[in-house]
Parts: sequence; C-alpha cells; structure tokens
Amino acid sequence: MKTDFLSPFIALLITVSFLACTPEQNIEPAKELQSRSAAFFDYGSEVFYLGDHNPQLLPATSPSLEGEFKATPDLLAIDPHTGSIDLTKSETGLTYRISFTAKNGQVFERNLTVAGMDYQTSAIDFSKSVYWKPTYIGEEGAAMPEAQFTQLKDVASGINYAAALDEYTGAVNMKKLIKIAGLKAGEGRIFEVKYQLGDKSDYAQNSIRINVYYSPDLHEAPYEYQLATGLIEGAARESDEAAFEEINKQRPPLGMGGE
Repeated sequence: MKTDFLSPFIALLITVSFLACTPEQNIEPAKELQSRSAAFFDYGSEVFYLGDHNPQLLPATSPSLEGEFKATPDLLAIDPHTGSIDLTKSETGLTYRISFTAKNGQVFERNLTVAGMDYQTSAIDFSKSVYWKPTYIGEEGAAMPEAQFTQLKDVASGINYAAALDEYTGAVNMKKLIKIAGLKAGEGRIFEVKYQLGDKSDYAQNSIRINVYYSPDLHEAPYEYQLATGLIEGAARESDEAAFEEINKQRPPLGMGGE
C-alpha cells in the first residue's frame, strides 16, 4: 500500500482526559463565596510539579464541614475524604477542576494544574499537516522547557512506536504512526507518551496518554470524537460533559487496553 493512500484521511486526536479544564477557565473566585466559607479549601498554589519534594499534597486550608472531594477529569489521585493528592499516580500536563461537596450541600470549586506536556484535542488533515505537537502546561507564559521524549507505546499491545516521535519536541508524525502501527480506517487506539522535562520536575519520569482515531470522514467518527474535536458545536457541546461520561460508562474509549 502506498503512503499516499493516507493523504485524504483524517486523524482525530484527543487526550484520554479531554474533559480536563484549561488554565483559562476561571472558577468562581473565593471572595465571591463568603457565604460558602465553611466549604472553602486551598492547596496554597495553583501549579504543582511531579518532582516536588513532597508528592503528597494536603489542602493548606481544609473545609470545616464533612463532605467529599472530587476531581474532573478523574485522572487525579485524590482522596475523597481528606483531599490529599498523590502526584506520582496522577496524570500530568492537565488542569483539573477540584470540588468539595459538603453533606449539607455547600460546594466550593477551584482549578489545580499538575505541570507537564499536553496534546490538545484536535483533528489533523494530512493534506495540510502530519504532526501532532504538544504544549507545555505550567506557569502562565512559561517557555517550553528542555525535554526528552522516549516512548510512544500502544497501551494494548505494549509495542513502542518511538520512530514516529520526535525525541526533543514530542511532535508525533501521525502519518508515520498510522503506517507503522497498522491503524486501519475506523480504528482507534490509545498510546502512552513518556518524557522528562527540565522544569521544576527536575527530569522526573512523566507520561500522558493520547487517544488516536483514524477515519476517512469526520462525521463517521464515534460521538465522543466528534464532541472532542468540535464537530458538535454550541450549547450541545458545552452541556454534553455528563452525556459523554455516561457514554464512557457504557462503552470504554476505542483502543482501551491493559498495561
């Protein structure tokens, strides 16, 4: 099969955790929540790094009420009772929305970023580009730190397709990946990218999972991919997080497999 066969096709690319917040999303500020002060909590910072000396984060200020902590997406290792976060078991490169819901119904929310690389949800048309490039999430306005990318593993098979990964920038040559991994039209898989960064994480081993779906027609892609890449627009897209979560309960994302 000639490589040119891939040209008119589309790769739909989403992070496994595409419902994550972005740093620009503003959570209701604490000063406007004085009536909910009993449910207030704070971690003392908005950005944390995997290489921090204490990977276990406890709220610097804890709610005075009984209740439960929850993070969206659910890739943050947070204790629902204490709010303690284990960075070593959490997906990095994401901004999470953390909420505390008290038994009396009071709620407080805030964003917390675990610094790292993030592959933004997108659709790549091979007639225009073949690369999926990561961005750096950390301190606002921070330049991309020195990096080393070492692995692009198919989660289900365990095969490493690092030949399609730029070891310094983390850019994935999607045309090459689809060819060497043998993705067929209409097939989706999950890959894990491993990397190290020269930021405050001090080159700690890091990783992020990405979900790739290969299709000749965007509109033939499963609902969750259309939602993630913006084919479903406006209010429907803004209000469909709950619907997406329900779909995933019934049908795991394509390509999901064990380690």
